[in-house]
Amino acid sequence: FNPVFGPAADCTILNFGGSFTSTGPAGQYQGDLCIADSAHASFSGSNFVTGKVRLAPDATCSGCTPQRVLGGVELNADLTAEVQACQDARENNTPVSLGGSGPECTETVTTLQSIAVNGTITRSATNIICLTQNQTVKGLKLAGDATTKYVFVVEKTFKFQDGKVQTVAPVEPGDVLWIFVGATQALTSSGGGGGASCCKAVLDGSVIIDGKIALAPGLINGQV
Repeated sequence: FNPVFGPAADCTILNFGGSFTSTGPAGQYQGDLCIADSAHASFSGSNFVTGKVRLAPDATCSGCTPQRVLGGVELNADLTAEVQACQDARENNTPVSLGGSGPECTETVTTLQSIAVNGTITRSATNIICLTQNQTVKGLKLAGDATTKYVFVVEKTFKFQDGKVQTVAPVEPGDVLWIFVGATQALTSSGGGGGASCCKAVLDGSVIIDGKIALAPGLINGQV
């Protein structure tokens, strides 16, 4: 889990004000799915949650059967602290120039792969890397040392396709945060190879996004 989320760290997925739809072949969500405010969750197909589905008083879920929600459904869950923690994480990690209160970009680039050397980005300390154009990434490694933190501020769309965006020890997925800003926020994957061996398309790190996530299929090693 990414420590920037504070009280929201107990939610693998936190959705408020929107909808969450899961369908298709066997796949899993590890941990709790938290549906706040008046948001809605819908399950069909063979996907399942290893933890609980926690529903705020006005939130709803269709298809939340015992077979799909192994930890059961919690009704009238108080997710106020979790929602606030997510909003604070966005505010505190988004640069002032992009509408937040966080530090400015340490690097501004058009494409993520343009700063990779032989397919690897290597940095020390905290790196706030702002991506100004649509991204299509087909494989990348995020490396560094024990001090390394990555915050990627995505100003448009991001697609990870037929490849893995993965950390290299000692950097871990909990050291990586993807924040989407702007009017065209979208995170997608393709060519992921679903089923028991999922997935060829992998993204390490946690994600904060107000737009659409569509994994067809894909794996996110982090919180959303």
